[in-house]
Amino acid sequence: MSALSMDSLLETINRCLGEDDDVTLGPEAADADFDDLGLDSLAVLETLNQVERQVGVKVPEELLADVRTPAALLTLVNERAAEPEQAASAG
Repeated sequence: MSALSMDSLLETINRCLGEDDDVTLGPEAADADFDDLGLDSLAVLETLNQVERQVGVKVPEELLADVRTPAALLTLVNERAAEPEQAASAG
């Protein structure tokens, strides 16, 4: 499994925010709360779904409860990708 970069994650978030949005998130958004970035829970879930397809790892939705920033999501996804046996048994 390949690790996800912050740039790739922010590109995915920007796609989930939509083409019509005037805001393009950059590296400074890594530690901002998803709410402050304009992502509601459905947009965060769509971001996670797209990231799972990119990286090839499943992250159970219940693990998102404590994930409030792109940096936290990146850490969670990369931890899951680094431990494929654990990800397969828990998902």
